Amino acid sequence: MPLDDETLTRLREGILAKRDYAGYFNWDIDKDLAEWGVVQELCASLDATGASFFDDFALRGRGNDPPDLEAVTFDGLKLAIEVTELVDGEAIKQDKFVKKLPNPTWQDKLAIPTAWDKNLLSERLQNLITSKDGKFLKLLGGPYPGGYCVVVFTDEPDLTPENLQELLEQEKFTAENIDRCFLLVGYQPFQEHLTYFELTLQRKVNK
Repeated sequence: MPLDDETLTRLREGILAKRDYAGYFNWDIDKDLAEWGVVQELCASLDATGASFFDDFALRGRGNDPPDLEAVTFDGLKLAIEVTELVDGEAIKQDKFVKKLPNPTWQDKLAIPTAWDKNLLSERLQNLITSKDGKFLKLLGGPYPGGYCVVVFTDEPDLTPENLQELLEQEKFTAENIDRCFLLVGYQPFQEHLTYFELTLQRKVNK
C-alpha cells in the first residue's frame, strides 16, 4: 500500500536523524571495509535477481590496488573490481556544519541542498567511470581474463530507485576498458536487498 506524505516525511526524518549524510557505509573510518561491503551488497542483490556472475571476492588492500578487489567468475576466470562513491561533497560539508549546531533539528538536515537532474547525474557518473577506466593499465595482479568491473555506490537521499529509474532511462556512458558497471543504491525502507542498475556502456567512436 502506498505511504502517505506524512508517513514518508516521518520515515525520512528518522533516517536522517540516525546517520550521516549519504552515510550507509562510513568511508572515512575504513575505506577497505566500505569497499568490501559494497561488493557484498551487490552480490546479494545480484543473487536475489538471478543475475549473479561472480563469487569468491576478496580485498587486495592498500598498496596492492588497483583493483580494490578480486573475484572469480562462475566460469573460473579472475575478475578485477574497482569501487567508487557517487556523493555530493558540498552536501556532506553542510551536514557536518549542521551537526555542530547547538540544537539542530531535522528540518536543518532536510535543508541540505540536492539538485540532482538527468544532466548532473550523467556528468558525475561519466566522470567516475572515466577515472576508473583510466586505471585499467595500472591494474595489479593481472591478467584478468574475467574482465574489469566497476561498482558505483550512492546513498544520496534524493537518488532513490524510483528517481534513478527515470534519470537513467536511455542513458549511455563511454568506457574503453570497463566491461560492466553497476550503480548500487543505499538502503531504502522495507527493502530486503539493495537496488542496483547496470549502466549501459559504449566504446568511444573515433572520428
